[in-house]
Amino acid sequence: GAGLLGSFTTFSALAVGFVSLTAAGNGGVALAYLALALVLGFGATALGLALGRSVGRTGGRAAGHAAGNAGGAAPAPFTEARE
Repeated sequence: GAGLLGSFTTFSALAVGFVSLTAAGNGGVALAYLALALVLGFGATALGLALGRSVGRTGGRAAGHAAGNAGGAAPAPFTEARE
């Protein structure tokens, strides 16, 4: 997954955008920016996890992709990292 420092820089970029918009008197735009960023971020995460699970179940071949696994062995199914 993303490293610890990567998550800090992503959060700080979101916070700076929100604070900058608020300081400029655009509170409504700032709230819309924050909400949209969170919704799209969680949506992209869910889509990525679903795609990863799908590829794991199809032996490494996404729908419509005929290349397959050249080594012959199917990759291990996708599992979520547990820390």
